[in-house]
Parts: sequence; C-alpha cells; structure tokens
Amino acid sequence: MFVGRLCVAIETDGGEHRLRSMVAGSFIGEMGLFSREPGSASSIAEQDVLLYRLSVESPEPMAAVDPALANAFHSPPFRLAVERLRFASSEIAALQASPHSSQERFA
Repeated sequence: MFVGRLCVAIETDGGEHRLRSMVAGSFIGEMGLFSREPGSASSIAEQDVLLYRLSVESPEPMAAVDPALANAFHSPPFRLAVERLRFASSEIAALQASPHSSQERFA
C-alpha cells in the first residue's frame, strides 16, 4: 500500500509502456507476494510517495500468531489480484479480436 501517486509501466521493444496510474491506498506487487515471483511491471513515482512494504516472509508469522488477522489482511490484495487478472484477460481478448491484431500486422 502507498500514499501518493504511481504509474505502473512495462518495458516493450518500443520502450516504456504505461499501463495505469495508481492513487493512494492502492496495492501494488500483490501478485508477487502470493506467487513469490518477481513482478512483471515497474512502479514509477509521479509525485512524492510513501510506500509500505511487506516481504514475502511477512504473512507467515502473522498467520501463526493471529490467523483471523492474516485472513483479513490477505483478502483485499487477493481480490485485487483476481480483478487485475480478469481485466488483463479481457484486454487480451479485445486485442485478439481487433481487426488489426499483431498477427495480421506482421503477416
């Protein structure tokens, strides 16, 4: 979670591609927290930002001490990860259905 404003971007062959701006109170990196894999995008500060960071190991002691608290903590970022996955899937489907899909442009 953070305070401020961030831009989420990925590197492509054409350079940096900005995906979205995120505002205070948003979660970033939740997919990596759950999958324990590096992120696929970069976060870039658009203004001064204060970040709250959790390590991959942080949730385990929390679950051992207070399972209800751990469950409450995991629910919002887990739902967000599902929402982002649904959004990405719909974007991919829309791009594939586009009359100017990459397969046609490079054929």
